[in-house]
Amino acid sequence: MNLVLQVKPSHRGVAAVDAWFLPGSDPACWLEELSRAGLANDSARVGIVGRNGPANPPAGALVMRSDRGPLAATLAGIPCSFIGRRLCVPSDAALTPPLSPDEADKLCAEGLVFLHPTLGVFSFGESDLCPLHDLLSTPPPRDDAWNRARFSDRLLQDRCEIEFVRPDPEGEASWETLFGEEANQIGASPPSDLAREKKKSGDKSGSVGPQVLDGVAQGLVHLTRLVSGASPGTGASWMERLREWALDRLGRDGVPHPREDELRLLRERELELLTRQLEENPEVGLQHAIPLTPQPHRGISEPGAKLPARSVDYASGHDGSRAADVWTLGESTHSKLRKIYFDLANREVVLGRFRRAAYIYAHLLGDFSSAANALMQGRFFREAAELYETRLGNPLQAARCLVEGGLLREAMERFERLGHVFEVAMLHEKLGEPEAAALLWRRLVAEALRTGDRLHAAQLLESRLRVPGEAAAVLREGWPGSVQAVRCLEAESDLLERTGSTPGLMDLVAKARDGAWRDDQVVSVLRVMNGIARNSRDAKAGARAEDASRVLASRRLASPELSMNEAVLITEGLALPWTRDPLLSRDLARYLQRRNTAQIAAARAASGLSTRADAADAGAARRVARRTLDFTLPSTFEWTHAQQEDSWFFAVGFNSARAIAVRGTWAGDVQTLSLGWDASQRSHDLLVQPTHQQGARLSIVDPRHGAIPPRKFASQDLFFPLECRVETPSWLPAPDCALAFEPGGAWTLHRADGRSILTSFSHEGRLRRTVDLSDALPVEMWDLWGGRPSLCATEDGVAAALGRTVVFVHPEGEITLVRLESDFVRYARSLPGKRKRLGVCLREGLDLFCPLRRTSLSLTDLKSPHAAWLSESSLMVVEGDRARQFQLVEDTSDPLREVMSFSAPAGDVLAALPTPQGHLAIFSKSGRVAIWTPVKG
Repeated sequence: MNLVLQVKPSHRGVAAVDAWFLPGSDPACWLEELSRAGLANDSARVGIVGRNGPANPPAGALVMRSDRGPLAATLAGIPCSFIGRRLCVPSDAALTPPLSPDEADKLCAEGLVFLHPTLGVFSFGESDLCPLHDLLSTPPPRDDAWNRARFSDRLLQDRCEIEFVRPDPEGEASWETLFGEEANQIGASPPSDLAREKKKSGDKSGSVGPQVLDGVAQGLVHLTRLVSGASPGTGASWMERLREWALDRLGRDGVPHPREDELRLLRERELELLTRQLEENPEVGLQHAIPLTPQPHRGISEPGAKLPARSVDYASGHDGSRAADVWTLGESTHSKLRKIYFDLANREVVLGRFRRAAYIYAHLLGDFSSAANALMQGRFFREAAELYETRLGNPLQAARCLVEGGLLREAMERFERLGHVFEVAMLHEKLGEPEAAALLWRRLVAEALRTGDRLHAAQLLESRLRVPGEAAAVLREGWPGSVQAVRCLEAESDLLERTGSTPGLMDLVAKARDGAWRDDQVVSVLRVMNGIARNSRDAKAGARAEDASRVLASRRLASPELSMNEAVLITEGLALPWTRDPLLSRDLARYLQRRNTAQIAAARAASGLSTRADAADAGAARRVARRTLDFTLPSTFEWTHAQQEDSWFFAVGFNSARAIAVRGTWAGDVQTLSLGWDASQRSHDLLVQPTHQQGARLSIVDPRHGAIPPRKFASQDLFFPLECRVETPSWLPAPDCALAFEPGGAWTLHRADGRSILTSFSHEGRLRRTVDLSDALPVEMWDLWGGRPSLCATEDGVAAALGRTVVFVHPEGEITLVRLESDFVRYARSLPGKRKRLGVCLREGLDLFCPLRRTSLSLTDLKSPHAAWLSESSLMVVEGDRARQFQLVEDTSDPLREVMSFSAPAGDVLAALPTPQGHLAIFSKSGRVAIWTPVKG
């Protein structure tokens, strides 16, 4: 039988380090790291780890240590260890299935084998391992010989004599008229007639007047310098005029330069050539690409007409040590180059050439956020971390970059400064420091118990501190009185089953049977008992659990307040196939039949419907919108945001002391979470966005105060079975960016180098594409309207709205610009999985788009409305205390038909949201929530 050998993280600490894997493709960087750590010696051996295909650059180098002494500094790489003598794996990794040293030596009999978690398997023969000095190469020879004589700039005064002929002092002759009428012919042809390419040999056509004048002027400057030390005479004044004319012609440094009009034309030709190269041969064009953003420099150089060749490697030559030659670009040229650069950057990301993509983003476009993300995807973690920390002010993402790059100590320092205890504890474990990690795990356990999250505390005790007995005790104290009672019971039974503690499991069943459970908990406790009865490895414990379920069920079935639905659930749980009582199913069926008969008779007696007319009137009444539920959020808060996602809604509110977030169900059950802010951080500029991950995450972005402290909604019984993390995504490009999530990822819109940049990310923050929206939404509009644009992600792309402009970006990259009749207020997007429709609520009116193209459908008699799609064709519009239902019927003369309107008093409306049942939920800023059932469309 053949088994696939896999590499997985190890939780047993880091093994002894025998080698280091240094990522990257530059041997100079490898040597620098080895020298800094004290490993650059003749005894070290290097194996080059290549990517797929011979044309691709290497992915890194595997360096075998000659000794195990202490390092002078931490290497920017992955520590590796040997299993046996020839199999090398990361030190914090383990093999599945595990191998003994002898088995590893047999598998790697032909040479050294290196297993990388992401790059794959690499083998090295004896000839493939080289000493460090093989990474060095001899520099190329210089053009000039060091031992060859050179011509001196100075003339020997005893060998030659220079004499100037003085012009007629009484005449009007000057050096500008020295050439007479010929001056009108020399250089008369414009530079645009000169070919950019070199002339073929023997081709003497074209004007050379400017070059002749430059040569004469350069010679005159040289000669006047030679005699500048001579005693002044009668010709001093005309000689000075000669020198001034030559310097005006050449420039003050005496070197020939094109004139301003010539320079402008030459630069236009150079930019035309660059544009053509970028479109036809981008590999060459990128080497001469001109940056569109100011670059660091040490001064301004003399202007030139050629774009110098540059390295397209992000790490090369951008330190500001060179003089700058500033080119002024026209608006059309600037826009065209910017679009080409963005297309090329997206192309490099798709091709996996992340350093080139980072070069384009950072050096050419000035978008350091996209550059850092590209570097992180390319596993150039140190450079990415530097950008995040120094350029973007995002130390959290910088720390995560360092963790992925294996720079654990540096990452730990940043996490400690940020107060991220969990991450610091994890790093202590990876570094083989269990005592320090245990102290932090204890701290987190205490914090979880303080907040009432016993499930999380028990998970830490079992998985991190390896004390399952203590974890079981924490869970035992959580039932039946806490909000996590049933979850604690279920988690404890699973823990006892895994650890094989039969006495503990028997004791749990006995106490659960006699526990003081609430009525709404009985069904869930029965499920736990049934699970023990079916799955327990101990037959005695299974029989005890089966008996406990009968006792709990009979006690609840005897209650007069028992609903029919609950009775069905309980009887179905008792009638499962594993039961040992063959008569139980018959008795349960009879019980349900009697209860159902009694319930039907009571309903008929209470209804009072005796005639068909009465029944018809009742049916008409049911067609009128009715309020089905009212509940209130904590009333001491002013609620500023409300969003829905699947079976839950989220809301954020403030009072004079603190801010809280709420997770709730549409039945009125709520769960609160303190956000840890003081009253001074109250902000209506918050972005509150569910992430379309089945309620697992809620994103809150505060542009004024930065990232919020991470929080978590703990899982609870019945209504909140999943925990939900509340945090600010660390990969956001800027604190004041716009953000919108979709089922497959997220979109952001931020400002970079005076441009509006739309970026697509995965849920993990991996860059997917960028689009320049500066022409449609220039950054000046952000300041004009006093805020950032508003984004809405749909299945057909993304919409960005600001002021009276909406921009639609389609999946294929097409951009549609729509001018609105009034100011934008908010969106009303269609439900997931339905036909793509988008409502845009305005200060005066509402426009509909479907799909992402403006239609003739609009409502004008509205003031700042709220809207919600209840189905593909049913649109609810709330304005003040009035709600209106519209039916959308396309391809008709009246495509938007009002079905009905009703009074829906809610005070100051905060949001109108659809529920999964097709109802309308109206939220007020005071915390009141009303659920309405409208006419079905």
